[in-house]
Formats: sequence, C-alpha cells, structure tokens
Amino acid sequence: MSANSQSQKVLSIKNDRSRPIRVTSIALVYKTGLEDCLIEIKRSGANGELVTGQTQISVIGRDRTKDKTFDFPVEFILGDTLEIELHVKTKVTLLNAGDVCMSLLGEYV
Repeated sequence: MSANSQSQKVLSIKNDRSRPIRVTSIALVYKTGLEDCLIEIKRSGANGELVTGQTQISVIGRDRTKDKTFDFPVEFILGDTLEIELHVKTKVTLLNAGDVCMSLLGEYV
C-alpha cells in the first residue's frame, strides 16, 4: 500500500469454525515507523466498528521491536462466518505485506 493512501482493508480474520467466538482482546503488532498510521477495526457486514473512528495504530498496538505490552481489551461475540477487518490509512510510510499483524484472543461459546 502506497504512502499517504486512503483507508484500505489490509487484513481480516474470519470465523470459519461454525461456532460463535467470545473475543476478549486484540493483539496488534506493527513495523517500526508505522506509529502514525490511522486504523479502524471493524466487524464484517453491518455489525459496526470495534474501534470507533480512525485511531493511531500505536494507541492499540505495539512496535514489534519493543517489549510485549498488554493486548487491547474488547468484549464481543464473533458469529460464525463473520470476520474482523483491519483498515489502515498511511501518512508517509509505505505499507508492505507482513508490516502489520493482528490476532484475537477468545473462546468458543
């Protein structure tokens, strides 16, 4: 993704297990230099934003060269066949595959 781009979906995590998942936290790790990128985390379809509005990636995630920090706490049910989408808007830094990684912590309900 080129620098100074519009917000684009860069990755998603799909629940394809045929069971809902209670998600309790999101871990977001990014490459050094992406601290000022703006992100949105959404559920697919008309299920709304998990993080309302555009937020700097450094507020929710951590630089992958730094010590581990607490994951971002959330509380929602991810129904089967739905997905979590990460949308990113860059400012000055080019975004390549693998520069941002996201994982979810949860349990089947």
